[in-house]
Amino acid sequence: MALSRPASFNENGTISSWATVHSTGPRFDSWSLLPQGLYCHFEITGRDSSQWEINEWFYNGVLYNSTASFRAAWERGEIKKLPPNIDGSWTAAEPKKHGLPGREKPAPVMIQPEGARWKVDKKERHVSWMGFEFYINTLQATAMSLWDIKFRGERVIYEIGLQEAMAHYAGNDPMTIGMLWMDTMFGMGLNMYELVPGFDCPSYATYMSTSFRQGEQTIYRNNSICVFEYTADYPIQRHTSTDHVTVSRNNYLIVRSVSTLGNYDYTFDYIFFLDGTIEVKVRASGYIFGAYHQLEAMRQDLIVQKRDVAQYDYGYQIHDVVASSMHDHTINFRADLDIAGTANTLYRIDVAPYSHQYPWEDFTRKSMRLEHHAIETETALTWPANAGSIYAVVNNGSTNRWNEKRGYRITPGTGMGNPPHLTIRDSPAVARAAGWATADVFVVRQHDHERSAGTEYNAMEPLDPLVDFARYLDGERTLQEDLVVYFNLGSHHVPHSGDVPNTLMHTAASSVMFVPHNWADEDPSRESAQGVKVSFAEGRETVVERFGGDYKKGHVVDKEDLSPRISGYGMPDSPMVAFLAWNETLAAL
Repeated sequence: MALSRPASFNENGTISSWATVHSTGPRFDSWSLLPQGLYCHFEITGRDSSQWEINEWFYNGVLYNSTASFRAAWERGEIKKLPPNIDGSWTAAEPKKHGLPGREKPAPVMIQPEGARWKVDKKERHVSWMGFEFYINTLQATAMSLWDIKFRGERVIYEIGLQEAMAHYAGNDPMTIGMLWMDTMFGMGLNMYELVPGFDCPSYATYMSTSFRQGEQTIYRNNSICVFEYTADYPIQRHTSTDHVTVSRNNYLIVRSVSTLGNYDYTFDYIFFLDGTIEVKVRASGYIFGAYHQLEAMRQDLIVQKRDVAQYDYGYQIHDVVASSMHDHTINFRADLDIAGTANTLYRIDVAPYSHQYPWEDFTRKSMRLEHHAIETETALTWPANAGSIYAVVNNGSTNRWNEKRGYRITPGTGMGNPPHLTIRDSPAVARAAGWATADVFVVRQHDHERSAGTEYNAMEPLDPLVDFARYLDGERTLQEDLVVYFNLGSHHVPHSGDVPNTLMHTAASSVMFVPHNWADEDPSRESAQGVKVSFAEGRETVVERFGGDYKKGHVVDKEDLSPRISGYGMPDSPMVAFLAWNETLAAL
């Protein structure tokens, strides 16, 4: 099988694209799992629909060069009809009614019986907690961003927020071979919906609503952001010595929203730790975009490649006639850093092998050392192999008590390994619309006219995008300048049977952390962590010292704290709302 053009292409004012037929999945909203194996190629030129054409069809491994030839082959009985891909209980996202022993007992939950330790000014959208303070903003295209993030009274980040969420597919049919979605076009903020208390966020969280203007109307998204403190299942610090043990709780603050873009739900977290660390994390769930299992196309590949065993190279069979489609999630963020001021330098600090004869030895020692390299000009960076380098943004003119330059590291955080960038090179579907997707991290000079990595309109004009990110990297010096870092989260998503019916968040998560690097004289969490020191010795009574607040009495927990009332939950009722069915319609196009 050979196709003469990419899955989607824009050139000379003509949109040339392939489309596929899906069942609607009326029972479980599972349309993206229900392709039917029929594909058509269309070209749209201008606004006169009478000039639009469908000029090719692809079905069961055969390419038909016109609608007439496809119809004629059908009428002659030359086309073998594929089995339908039918909706059913296999696509139901909710848990099954009958489960394993133990599920009948309620699961553990977090409670907060003595009130919040964070403060939220909902009018000003200002949040403060344990030395952190910042403002929250939302936009229709790019959802939630944070501004003027300060720790212990000093700004560390002026702005941090989503730029684009891209999914680029591959497959052995005309649709998935080059399918590309840039989700800001659908509205990452517009599709922030109400969070479910007790499930999306703890019942004790502070919930905030958002609003957007469209035309003459205001669209409201009730309870679409939550702010809450949580205690990790591991301490932030512990040590056991000969006569005592110290251990401190690991508390952190989370600001969370969820954007539902048709089949995918993205959970965005900004996480703040007691030591000054800031983590940006994305988790994905929802329905994958499946492909019809092209058996005939696989047979043709078998012949062409002279292989003995038929193999689907783009995923795995996950149902009767459904295959998973491998794809890259590349989710871009912008971080305008102000570490101890606006004069910053990015260093690559290599953990490098080193051979040296030390004065106390008569042979050459094989060892390692740190090698500091300042990044002098705007550039693209990738996460180093074997974690062999550290990226740190520092202010060369600001030092701590020990005369070390104060800064913050930029490092992969928790999740499924290092966050990746786009695998496909020179994709005709992407063209110049996503120059930020070619590496893991970019460092550029801050300019007011370079406000974002792209726009929601880039997907409509990839050959000549409104914002061409590649032009930002024009060789400007980056030593002691106001720097902006663009970084990518996401995954190389190769769905398997466990992604049916929905992808699981703990297996589809990635993050980047900004970690203090000689920023303070010592660990700042010592002043904010709650801990205990247990001193013991033979023949003496154990002495327990507690640091920070502790419960002095028991508490009666209200049922609402354990199992919050959800009956008031509802979708927005504004007539201007872009309902999820609208997303489905766009996806079908």
